[in-house]
Amino acid sequence: MSLSPDQPEDLANQQQPIAAPANDASVLAEPAPVPATGAAGPSAPQPAWARPAVEVQWAETEPLEYHQLLRGVPRPKWWKPVLGLILGVLYYLAFSTVFTLLIFGIAALNAAEPLGADAMMELAIPDTQKPLSMVMTLGSLALMIPSALLAMLSVGLSPAGRLWSVALRIRWRWIGRTIVPAIVALFIMNAVGIGLDLVLNPSSTAQATAGAAGAQEINVSAALWSVLIILLLVPLQSTSEELIFRGAFMQAIGAWRSKVWFIVLLAVGLPVVALVFYATGGLSGLAEQGSRVLIVGAVLFGAAALLKWRTGSPIIAVALPSFVFAFAHIYEIWGMLSVASMAVVAAWLAWRTGGLEAAITLHVVNNLVGFLMMTMAFGGETAQTADGGSPVSLFAAVLGQVLFAWWVDRDFRRIDGRRTRIDRVQRTVAVQPGQPIGQMNGGVAA
Repeated sequence: MSLSPDQPEDLANQQQPIAAPANDASVLAEPAPVPATGAAGPSAPQPAWARPAVEVQWAETEPLEYHQLLRGVPRPKWWKPVLGLILGVLYYLAFSTVFTLLIFGIAALNAAEPLGADAMMELAIPDTQKPLSMVMTLGSLALMIPSALLAMLSVGLSPAGRLWSVALRIRWRWIGRTIVPAIVALFIMNAVGIGLDLVLNPSSTAQATAGAAGAQEINVSAALWSVLIILLLVPLQSTSEELIFRGAFMQAIGAWRSKVWFIVLLAVGLPVVALVFYATGGLSGLAEQGSRVLIVGAVLFGAAALLKWRTGSPIIAVALPSFVFAFAHIYEIWGMLSVASMAVVAAWLAWRTGGLEAAITLHVVNNLVGFLMMTMAFGGETAQTADGGSPVSLFAAVLGQVLFAWWVDRDFRRIDGRRTRIDRVQRTVAVQPGQPIGQMNGGVAA
């Protein structure tokens, strides 16, 4: 069994169960008695007492890439990733409901009048002039971390650290090595975007500057509280989204070897998306969002197909979670495409580097800068809005994200980073009559 340099030294001892004695009744079934003369032939169904003995063996897997890590759990079953996703959603709904009620309670205690539906909706939109809305938005998203880890443990997909990397944990040195590339990529992203806007759209740039100058007066105390909340919660919020969309979702897809899951996922997922659009905007809202679904979906699967052609990346495991992630945001089409491109880059890097570290760094740095700019009313707004994207901003975002991906991938390959792992999985095999138990080929008796 090969171990990554990032893996604990005692990992092999932790993952290789001690062989049980050959006469251990908890592992081996009672040997089948010899049938009497005149018994039914081999073609006849055998009674339970006449079935052959079985033994549990442990066999090494093939080298597993990041999106395939759930295939290496000790007792893999096809239904465990499905049940894990369902339980993760239920855990998150329970945690976030309690958290939301707590925030509403705090808001009601500080309100001069009873908290109405409009006030509750305002708390759900992050506004740096309303620090409690920042706590509610970022804090509720951060709850996806315990929800995902608890779901993994609940269905036996242990250790839950598989969601982080092939080392079964966060590789902090890779977090450190990706910070500088992320900062440089974000600087280029903003510099190119602003520079192209000045050249191509000088009038719109002047209007944006005037709008920022005439923005609402900033409450310095509220802005400072929001800065503190951003610095504390954005790393958790960004990490939680990576853990779900580039972790649990991507690995659940990688765990299914057949194509049946794809039909089931489409049959369930597309109606759910349609119902969400219908609930939020009625039939007109569904029709309006339909064009975005087609555009973003086509772009994402096209990008994934290009990556498959050039690098051999897993197209569905990259594209499908990125598609869902893009529609989890409220932006218009250009902003949504920008989010989608970041999702594809993050998923590709998770596959190439064997973990979420690079994706987490890119997400954290991007969100920190974005929210901190909101506290200064950059662009004239202190709250998150659906507007603000453009073809220029999309081009700049893709340029910076591709630079980040190239830099990190090159650095990872240069120092021979490990991106796969080999696990030992359990399987039950029949013992043929006359064959010594524990001597089966292809595995080691457990």
